Amino acid sequence: FKPLLPVGDSSFIRRIVSSFRAAGVSDIAVVTGHNAEALREHLGGLGVACLRNEDYATRDMFSSVRIGLLYIGGRCGRAFLTPVDVPVFGAAGLPPMRALMDARGASAVLPSYRGRRGHPVLIGCGAIPGILAYRGDMGLKGALYALGDSAITLELDDPGLVMDADEPEDYRRVLRY
Repeated sequence: FKPLLPVGDSSFIRRIVSSFRAAGVSDIAVVTGHNAEALREHLGGLGVACLRNEDYATRDMFSSVRIGLLYIGGRCGRAFLTPVDVPVFGAAGLPPMRALMDARGASAVLPSYRGRRGHPVLIGCGAIPGILAYRGDMGLKGALYALGDSAITLELDDPGLVMDADEPEDYRRVLRY
């Protein structure tokens, strides 16, 4: 169960929450599915909203993205979004992403490390209706591409942005990092 996998002295999900908090993010929502109650208990006391995707077993990950965006959309001007299997991005890259969004009026800021896009992405809440309306087969990636030139890529010196843990070797690489 990826959210509870250990990384350093924490778990994937707690490390993500900690990184967001360190960057000044105060309103955090986690979309749950499988093992929702265990995840809710694990996050207890952190002031995190847990949103349940009842259809997680039969829908793709983009359905969870939609649930999160529907929740957060009216609560803020912009929102960071990341899957739980990218747990080691640094908090230091998040303020420059916000600054770029503010300076350029971008609908989204997509972080990149050595030319490879990663997570978390920063989405302006004005872009949420367009993302929610996306019906292609490429999930969030396709919805972000559909934003066109209003989505800006920001190169950051943080290999954690592109370290996902899809396979056991990926997890070992995250642990080494």
